[in-house]
Amino acid sequence: MTLLETSLAGYIPGAGGLIKFLDEIQGWSINLVSGAAADTDIALADIATEDTIKFVMYMQDTTASYSDVTANTTIITAAKTKATHTGNVAGPFAITAGANDQINVTTDEETVTSITLTAGTARTVLQVCDDIEDGMSGDSVECEETDDHYLKISSATEGAASSLTLAAGTHDACATLGLTAATYTGAAAREGIQVSVGTANGVLLVIWYNQDNA
Repeated sequence: MTLLETSLAGYIPGAGGLIKFLDEIQGWSINLVSGAAADTDIALADIATEDTIKFVMYMQDTTASYSDVTANTTIITAAKTKATHTGNVAGPFAITAGANDQINVTTDEETVTSITLTAGTARTVLQVCDDIEDGMSGDSVECEETDDHYLKISSATEGAASSLTLAAGTHDACATLGLTAATYTGAAAREGIQVSVGTANGVLLVIWYNQDNA
């Protein structure tokens, strides 16, 4: 028997009958995808974490050899994310005019904007959020207060193009707000598989069960 026949012996006719075989393969998807380095995302459309990998065969180009890598394969899915940074100093904040009241913000939708915060001895996180959002010319930034009363600032966009850059103003407020001046980026959505062994020299035959079709 071939490797594929051996691996699917419990489902082929003769090992339980044609009715069992036809019943089992409903909801199965079969894909042929390029391999990749170990633990690297391999795109596989429509697969989800609740689905089930039935069989993955690695077919190596150079040696024409075949190997079962089912046990080495995991499903990897994640929604796209925003460029985000959360401070590490809890509010309220003491903001002094001309001392620690400025921050520069850049996003993928808006160029460098110098924002001057309202002075006060106990400015709440939400008050600072209002200053930052109002200081941008568009709706390119979202601010919120975390459960621990930290300032969380994000680009309004999602995905790999989402970008947020924080830089010190002339009268730097970053340290007061617990923010680190740096560039932060979002992440693209992930939908596919990873194999813990290298498969870059060939292709993968992936047979998986779509739970939505159960």
